[in-house]
Amino acid sequence: MTTGLKLKRAFFNESKGKIGEIALFQAFIRAFNALGSDALAKEYHGSRYQVTFNAARGAGRPTPRCELCDVMIVHYPANNASAARITFNQAKVTTN
Repeated sequence: MTTGLKLKRAFFNESKGKIGEIALFQAFIRAFNALGSDALAKEYHGSRYQVTFNAARGAGRPTPRCELCDVMIVHYPANNASAARITFNQAKVTTN
């Protein structure tokens, strides 16, 4: 079974009955981590992990800031950490 199919099935199971953005991206993290020791996802949600910008780029704040992401995924071959690739995912849930 491919990794994508495993992740799809794991997310289906983890997300059953979950409602809302936070519950769903946390289900995604659990599903991703269920793939085994070759996979690791970490939650970066909330004001603790914010990036800041200089005031010239501001939107009315003295130090403009925004959330970096809800989920960060790092992928690299086991024998080559310098080949790492990072994906930042920002979860959005709508009623549409």
